Amino acid sequence: MVIMLRVLGAFSSLIFVAMPALAQSHLLTDEEATKLLNAPFNFMQNNPKYMEGLRFPLGKVRMVELGDPNKHQMKWFAKLDDDGAAGEVDSSYLAQIRALEVGGLVTISGPVDGFVLITPTSDGRSFIGADNHNLLLIPEYESATEHVVRIENKHIGISDYAVVMWNGEASFTAAYRNWCLTYWKREPEPYKGVALLKYDDYSSTWQQIAADVSLKSRQFRTNNVESKFRELQQSPPN
Repeated sequence: MVIMLRVLGAFSSLIFVAMPALAQSHLLTDEEATKLLNAPFNFMQNNPKYMEGLRFPLGKVRMVELGDPNKHQMKWFAKLDDDGAAGEVDSSYLAQIRALEVGGLVTISGPVDGFVLITPTSDGRSFIGADNHNLLLIPEYESATEHVVRIENKHIGISDYAVVMWNGEASFTAAYRNWCLTYWKREPEPYKGVALLKYDDYSSTWQQIAADVSLKSRQFRTNNVESKFRELQQSPPN
């Protein structure tokens, strides 16, 4: 502590001059926010295995039940287990896979002795995972864009924050649209959202610290951004 005080005392004039620069606000612009919002989809386009969509195991699949109707389970394995199973599903997820059967992408036989056999059809084979042949991947989007609706820049304590409201626009794949019509009995729709970002002075980047997302036609079911923002206002970080 003594050493630190001596250093601060020796360079107090330099520190005093530098302080205004440290207090300078960083304002998030529409252009910056648009790039941040669309970065995940742009990444997925270049890395298809991370693309958002439906993922279901193929082959011999073990049926499981957790005993809690509010909990559901689905797994796919990188390689077959000791029983030759490619994954696990409960009855809820099996119902989702049966919607693909209606769409002509898979056939399902069983359950027999606690297993079902899920086999891709000729139309379904194009959706087999490139890195895992025991996985069926139905991409959700052909294209997707998120547009900034509003930005509120805030300075709390010594940090800069931005609240971003956004609307999504999407062109859905035919396979995903057909699945939604079969399983959900409705057309798919894009999302809307609100995010709270904090500017990190060390990396010179905006980082998301809270978010709420909902289908466009529905109300938000969470209030993560509002709760986090209220917490920051009540107890500003040092």
